[in-house]
Parts: sequence; C-alpha cells; structure tokens
Amino acid sequence: MIKFIVNTFNKNIFEKIQNFPIILRISDIKNISTINYESNIKNVAKVLITLDSDSPILKIENDKIPVDVYLRKITSLIKQLPSNITVFLHSDLDENYLKVQKLAESGIRCGIFLNKTDEVNWDRLSKLFNYCQYNNNLMHLIEPFNSLINYYCKPLLYNVNSIYCNNPDEYLHINDNGDIAISLEDMYNSHFTVNINSTPFLVDKILEQNRIKDNSFFLTRHRCSNCIGWGMCKGIFSGRNATENCRLFFKEITGYLNDQIERLAKSKVTNENNNI
Repeated sequence: MIKFIVNTFNKNIFEKIQNFPIILRISDIKNISTINYESNIKNVAKVLITLDSDSPILKIENDKIPVDVYLRKITSLIKQLPSNITVFLHSDLDENYLKVQKLAESGIRCGIFLNKTDEVNWDRLSKLFNYCQYNNNLMHLIEPFNSLINYYCKPLLYNVNSIYCNNPDEYLHINDNGDIAISLEDMYNSHFTVNINSTPFLVDKILEQNRIKDNSFFLTRHRCSNCIGWGMCKGIFSGRNATENCRLFFKEITGYLNDQIERLAKSKVTNENNNI
C-alpha cells in the first residue's frame, strides 16, 4: 500500500490522506517536541528527521513509533539510543563510514544514506559491507545491507530507496499546498505530478507515470538497464560518472546474496536427505 510522506502539520492534508499510512518528515528542531503529540495521529507509521547536528537526538522521547534520523555528521559520541531510532549518516563524508561502524558496535541501529545528490565512496562502502559480513557481534546489521539481505529473496528485488522512504512505488511526497511529488528530489525541485485536491485523485495513475519513467531506461538502452543491481537501485546513481563503481558494488553484494541462497538450498537438501 502506498504511503504518504508529509512535512506539514496541516490537518486538512491529514484528512485527505487519512486512508493511507503517513510518514512525518521534520527538519525544524523546534518541531521535534511535537513528535509525541503528532505521532498519535491516526495512521502515522514513522517519523523522518533531517538535522545538521546530532544533539537534538537526545530530545526525542517517543519510543513507540519508528524514528529515522538523517545527519550530515556526528559531532559527539553517541553510546545509547532507544531501539526505535535509526541514525543515517550521509555518504559524502568519508568519516561517516567509520562512525556508522562505531554506532553499530554500540548497539545503535544505523546506516549510510545513499541518495541522488550525495557522492558515495564506493570503496569505503564495500569495506563496510565486508565488515558486516564477518562481524557476528553486531546487534543490528548496518543499512542498507540489513534490508537488502532480508528482502533479497522476495519475488521483486528490494529497492534501496525503500530503506530511506524514497521509493516512488511505495511512497509519495506531499507539501503544505497538497502538491504531490514522486520523489524527495522532485519535491525539492518543485516538480509535482498532481495536487491532492484534484478530482478524481488516483494514486494508481501517479504510479503508472513512474513506471513509464523506469521503462525509459530500457527504451533508451541506458547503461544502468543492463546492470545486475538495477532491481536494487532503479537508476538512483544514473546521473554520475561513478556508474561503473556502483555497478561493481552491486555486483559484489548480489554475488554474496546469491551465494547465501545457494548455501541455504544445499543445506535444505542435505537435511531432507538425512531425514529419509
């Protein structure tokens, strides 16, 4: 079911989308104190917080609803957070890869935030993935590896954008005026698909437009269309010179996941033979 991401406390907007799960996006520190109240609104499934500083994290008191906190960088050592909070650090700072590792070692849910605008150090990301593979002491696997591993065996490959609530097949973004965008980038660039007050308001029509956009990768024979990681990223890094680097990364991670699936299959056959 489609979910709506809202960055407003406009009650009229909430009424319009009351039949859909709602994700609250907060970027103003002053609004953090409202989480306890707003999260009681019907259908709120998660809260997304975008901050420059890590100090306000300690002010989050609500422990009943999942909260994803996106930080540019960490300035202080965080040793403990409630289990409902996941901390995402931006990929464009090399220091963040090590800091995510330290957060994970402290038992904090965390991950690297991959998106269209930030540069990615693919070598450090690959090393972080290898660290997760061989470290059995982590309480929680680091994102995006955790979700990719857990959902890889689903009929459709898991889209890495879903981890960050930015997959157009699952999430739509809505502003104060009720304008709807199919991605966070489109929201920032004021590229809207429709207004929620349009009659009739058809979610399926919006999703179909997004599928047409995906198909264009194949119709134009874009270099992303023959990448083994297409199902995971859907061209999120298509506008960069680093395409070959991301291709190698997704080749590595899919190779690992396929090996895991093969091992599980062989183990299942062995167990069945032993039971005969």
